Amino acid sequence: MDDLLNRQETPERDIRQALIYFQKGYLKAGLSPAETYAAMEEFEPILRSLIEPHPESFVLPDKLGLSPTQVAAIRQAHADYLSRTTLHYRRLIWKGLQHIAGLIGRRNFNS
Repeated sequence: MDDLLNRQETPERDIRQALIYFQKGYLKAGLSPAETYAAMEEFEPILRSLIEPHPESFVLPDKLGLSPTQVAAIRQAHADYLSRTTLHYRRLIWKGLQHIAGLIGRRNFNS
C-alpha cells in the first residue's frame, strides 16, 4: 500500500516543485505577479500533460517456470534499467519544460 501511495504522490510532488521553480524564475526574470500568474495558468496544463504516471507494472507470467531466484534477478535487472531510463526521459522532459516556460514567460512579459 505504501508503494502505491508513493507512486501516486510522486507525480503531484514533481508538478508542484516544477511550478514553484518556474514561478520563482518568472518573478526573478522581471515578470510582475500578474504576468507570472498568467504564465503559470498557461504553463501548468502543459506540465500536467507531460507528467502522467504509467498505470502498468512489470509482470512475469508464472507459466515461464522460472525459479524465485531467477524471478528476483530479472525483477532487479528490470528495475535498474527502468530507473535509468526514467531518469533519462525526466531530464529530457525537464529541458523541454525549461524551453516552453521561457517562451511562455517571454510572451507574457512582452504582452
